[in-house]
Amino acid sequence: MTGQPASMVYTNTEGGLMSTVAALCRPIKGCSKHVLLVHKNAQQPILYGHRAAPRDCKTEKVVWDDLNDLTNTLHSLTEGKKQKKSYITLVLTLPPASPCNHNTTLEPLFTALLPLRRKLHGLTILLDCSSPPSYPSSEPLSTELPLPEALHYLATELRARILVFGSFYQGLGLNGAFLAGDGALIDELRYTSRFYVFAAAPPPFMMGMVAQALGGE
Repeated sequence: MTGQPASMVYTNTEGGLMSTVAALCRPIKGCSKHVLLVHKNAQQPILYGHRAAPRDCKTEKVVWDDLNDLTNTLHSLTEGKKQKKSYITLVLTLPPASPCNHNTTLEPLFTALLPLRRKLHGLTILLDCSSPPSYPSSEPLSTELPLPEALHYLATELRARILVFGSFYQGLGLNGAFLAGDGALIDELRYTSRFYVFAAAPPPFMMGMVAQALGGE
């Protein structure tokens, strides 16, 4: 579906997203500063993920509003010689039932990031395609996944590590979620993110997983 080299699955969408973000908030070797950039309307599991990460990871959460605000934030994070060792993890939530191709969604992001990429120690982009619809619906609502060509372009031109998180319910009507992307990063998260699913997930997520395992609603 995504054309990515590696993938993994979670039995619970919210817990999977939370644990993925928590695991990404780890210290980066050779980097003096790690910043997690999230949208002001980010899903709660994303915010819970940052809170679940150990405090000694010292990953700073920065909230952005729109593309202009994101661009200004990136400029402020890359100003000065001391900021050249900054590592950025950007979480971008893609709305359901809307096109997500390079021209409409990813190209403006690419334009904002490209001039600043050389000033960063590294860049990870997590594309969250699991956002639920803003209105009640009894039917699965499909989110168009990013085109593989667009993801490859971002990865090569920005030298970024790309991850795509999606829900099996949207489009398939099945429980669970998937994470696809950079092979080395998936191999790392396959082990580190599992810890947060069982050890650091908020009670509602855990209770939902237990109910699902028992065949409840």
